[in-house]
Amino acid sequence: MPLYEVVNISKTKLHTRVFADLLKISAKTILDNGGAVKGFVPLCFDRKLPYRMRKNKEWHTDGSYWIMHFYSNPAVANLFINQLKSDPRIIRTNMVKIGEKLDDFIELQSTLRRV
Repeated sequence: MPLYEVVNISKTKLHTRVFADLLKISAKTILDNGGAVKGFVPLCFDRKLPYRMRKNKEWHTDGSYWIMHFYSNPAVANLFINQLKSDPRIIRTNMVKIGEKLDDFIELQSTLRRV
C-alpha cells in the first residue's frame, strides 16, 4: 500500500470537539476501507491565508493547517479526498503520494535525516 500525505486547511475557530470530530471522521474513513493511519500533524491554528479563499459561497481569510499521513490503496485515497473536498469545514485539501514501496520510504527517511 502506498503512503499518502494530505495537507488540509480547515475553517478557523472551530470548537475543539468539532475539530476532533473532523479528525476522527478522516481516520475512520481510511480505517473502515482497509487502510492504516500513520498520524496527524497540526501545523498552525488560526493563521492568515496567503489570499482570500472561497468555499461554499463563503470567503475565508484565516485557516488552520494540518497534515495527515496514511497508507491506503488508490481507490480509497480517491474516495477520501473527495469526502474532504465536500466537507464544509475544509477550505482546501491536497494529497501527495509519498511512496509506493518500502524502499521509497527508506530513501525519504535517510534524505530527511541528512537535512
